Amino acid sequence: MDEKDKRIAELEAELHKTKIALYIGVRNAIVLPRGLLLGKSEKEIAEMTLATIDEMNKIIDFAVVDRELAKYGKNYIGGNKA
Repeated sequence: MDEKDKRIAELEAELHKTKIALYIGVRNAIVLPRGLLLGKSEKEIAEMTLATIDEMNKIIDFAVVDRELAKYGKNYIGGNKA
């Protein structure tokens, strides 16, 4: 495996971990508490978590957020927390 392939594998692994962290964050902070109050099943909570993430992806202006983070010297791409 050459350096380029290694870097791609590292980025794919980082993306996978980030997706899991997003899922857990949305589930535990937003969906799970409400779902438990409403008596929803684990499957329903999982489905609503994914639907919530999909909606977030539709409404977030990623360019604006990226510029905001850059103002404070934050770069979370590839695990770099500058």
